[in-house]
Amino acid sequence: MESTQKGYALITGGGAGLGLEMAKLLAARSYPLILCGRRKEVLASGAQECLTCGAPKVKTISCDLVEAQAAERLAEEVSAVCTEEDTPLEILVNNAGRGLFGPVIKQNKDDLAAMIKLNIESLANMCRLFVPMLTDRGKGNVLNVGSIAGGQPMPFFAGYGATKSFVHTFTLALRAELYGSGVSVTLLEPGFIRTGFDKAAGIESQKYRSFSFRKGMSADRVARSAVRALLAGRARVIPGFGNRISAFFGALLSDTLIATIMRISVMGLTGKKE
Repeated sequence: MESTQKGYALITGGGAGLGLEMAKLLAARSYPLILCGRRKEVLASGAQECLTCGAPKVKTISCDLVEAQAAERLAEEVSAVCTEEDTPLEILVNNAGRGLFGPVIKQNKDDLAAMIKLNIESLANMCRLFVPMLTDRGKGNVLNVGSIAGGQPMPFFAGYGATKSFVHTFTLALRAELYGSGVSVTLLEPGFIRTGFDKAAGIESQKYRSFSFRKGMSADRVARSAVRALLAGRARVIPGFGNRISAFFGALLSDTLIATIMRISVMGLTGKKE
């Protein structure tokens, strides 16, 4: 393979939302793509959009990363594609994730376990399996999708916020471990995004959804910030000036105070009672 040829970009949750927007931007930069997601029809539609945007080729792999050994099976399939196409893996985007809203004591056990498995175990396992494909070449970029929710306690999103705290520390530690390897690791920490996240997380309050839409950024804007940071090899990116200000001042306040403020805010937006 010629050194000027770009390697595959693997994007989990790549069929729709933020994942698809990042895929389209990489497609416009002539990266071949491997899109991973649960729904075949969504992946097929996303693949067509990426081809229209300029991707030289797009492969799709249907995979639910919550399932046992799913990441291992995905690694085998991706390795086979790379060998067959004589095109190495160059970019890994760990975008797949889910949220869960509500008091912890009222959350479904299986839903909570699935979120923790996808947001934490799967992400860590994806890095364990795929990063060696990059370090073996001495070249590559990794993007892990966290959230500004990972920097503070999040009442009614307690489990979700905690999983994103893991992504924060894990990603920055992995970046330090890979220093000098030729592989960069970037942490993306967005705020509200105008996607289907709220509905999927179980938020029924229209007042909350309207607030999140008004305050949110489009998936395209977040993706542009993410891809720029990824390709530049930056350590961390928080898209949106308001989100960066919130993260800055949040770091100055005590966790106890932040938890109280967040509890009152969420209760006001969802109509929850003391």
